[in-house]
Amino acid sequence: MTLNFRPQLPLRFARTFRPWSYQLGHGRLELRSGHDPGSADTLYIVFLNVVGMQVRAWYKEILITEAMDTDAIDRFVDIPERQSHRYMRLSVGDGVHEGFVVCGGFDTRVEPLSKPGAAPEISS
Repeated sequence: MTLNFRPQLPLRFARTFRPWSYQLGHGRLELRSGHDPGSADTLYIVFLNVVGMQVRAWYKEILITEAMDTDAIDRFVDIPERQSHRYMRLSVGDGVHEGFVVCGGFDTRVEPLSKPGAAPEISS
């Protein structure tokens, strides 16, 4: 299932982020927040059905918007016109450095940080 977050854009998170994983066969890109001292959790931004991207090794914060200037993106990623409506052209940056992700959709997820030495929680 592909999610559509257009109504929720722009998204801004005042945390550091870096690419965490990319699965070529699944077209799945995950960006992961850094472990900020004041945070009790880790935030993941998961892009699905990725067909093209240009992202940095890390961002001091992250801002995701619909890309305004799509000409450079369209030259980089060749999507047939008949399929163009299926993809989001997203600007991904930190206010200083801009990149992009072309994808079918994206989602976010939050995972709590485990405390050092704490036993894992077991649900019954």
